[in-house]
Amino acid sequence: MVTYKSWQLLSHVHIASAHLFKRNAVQIEKEYDSRRISLTRSEYNKLSFDHLAYVIGSIFSAAAFLDALINELFLEADKYVKGELDIQLDFEKSLLPPGAKLQDTLAPLPPDVLNSMASAWHSNIGLKRRRFRL
Repeated sequence: MVTYKSWQLLSHVHIASAHLFKRNAVQIEKEYDSRRISLTRSEYNKLSFDHLAYVIGSIFSAAAFLDALINELFLEADKYVKGELDIQLDFEKSLLPPGAKLQDTLAPLPPDVLNSMASAWHSNIGLKRRRFRL
C-alpha cells in the first residue's frame, strides 16, 4: 500500500480573500461618492450592508491569514525536523512554472530553533486533542 501525505496551505487564500473583500468595499465607496445623488432608503441600506460585510470579511480574512501563517510555519518546522518537508517541497516545485525557484524559508534557522518550534507544535496539538476528548 502506498501512502501519500500532503497539506494545503491556506494562508495565501485568506490574504487573497482579504484583498478581494477590501477591493469590493473600496468599489462601493467609490460608487457612493461618484453618485452624489440621494439614494432611496432601501438602496442606502443595501449599499451600507454590503459595504459593512466586505469590511468585516476583510478584517476576518486578515486575522485568519495571520493564524494560518503561524500554524503553517510551525507545521513546516515539524516536517523539516522529521525529514518530511522534502516531499512537500518537491510537490510544490512541480506546480511552479519551469525555471521558477521555491525558497526554503526554514533553511537559515538553526537546528535548536527548528526543534523548539516542532516541540511547541506537538505541545499545541496535544492540548487540542485533550480538550476535545469525550
